[in-house]
Amino acid sequence: MALQKIKILDLTNDPNFVDTEDGNKVHELVATAFERGDNVELSFVGASQIITAFTNAVIGQLYNEFPEDMIKRKLKIVDVPEGFGGTIVRSINRGKRFYENKDEIGEIMSHYEG
Repeated sequence: MALQKIKILDLTNDPNFVDTEDGNKVHELVATAFERGDNVELSFVGASQIITAFTNAVIGQLYNEFPEDMIKRKLKIVDVPEGFGGTIVRSINRGKRFYENKDEIGEIMSHYEG
């Protein structure tokens, strides 16, 4: 079991962590590391803006793919700039809630789709 350090800024080349596509790229690296059995240190160093769409893509989706206890053991989030911790916590909580109830939510949403 190795430790993979992922510095988001190195992947996005932009201190504004707002793009869902960038979030999906980071997510893929984290998920691949988990599949190998590796631990991940995810660094938000250098971020000047972080929005929930980005963190939902990076972190929230993990709850659809991996058990919560595994995510807690294997993912360490570091270097979060002051004022952005709540954004990450919201994505974690929403990811857990959504994927715990995804069948029910999908059923409700199907009633609103054409």
